[in-house]
Amino acid sequence: MVARMRREDLYVRAGWLSIALFAIALVLPSMQTCEPNGVLHEEGVIGGYWLVFGWLGALGGLLGWFANLLWLLPCMRMLCRRRPNLILSALAVAALLTIRRAGTFNYLDSPVDYHLCRPQVGFWLWIIAISIPLVVNVASRFLPSESAIEVADDEQDRGG
Repeated sequence: MVARMRREDLYVRAGWLSIALFAIALVLPSMQTCEPNGVLHEEGVIGGYWLVFGWLGALGGLLGWFANLLWLLPCMRMLCRRRPNLILSALAVAALLTIRRAGTFNYLDSPVDYHLCRPQVGFWLWIIAISIPLVVNVASRFLPSESAIEVADDEQDRGG
């Protein structure tokens, strides 16, 4: 008999993977900034900064920060061995798309407004972490159910 991963185990592993990637994204540089004249800054802004202050982007129509909130429930459902909510997962990914509209912002009360210029590794890990529940939800719809696997195993055991 071939060992198969149960759907519920997939949910839990994917949930922990999503949480781990999210946590790593918080401590890595996520976005390199530049001045209006295009001069890049050497250091990138870490993801934790965006987690704390990103909600202010909603004042300018940027909803990307709310992807974090929309991601929580589907992620928690996966840890409870349940399929992540499709609607909330899709809304979280849709909220991510508003990041591309980001304009200028004032960083640490600087006299210069900065632009978001170059996504860095923390940004991409955050995108992947937030997207995992949606991918798992869609992929799990194509996996055979537990009852179908049991029927196939029974037929295989009978030699059929």
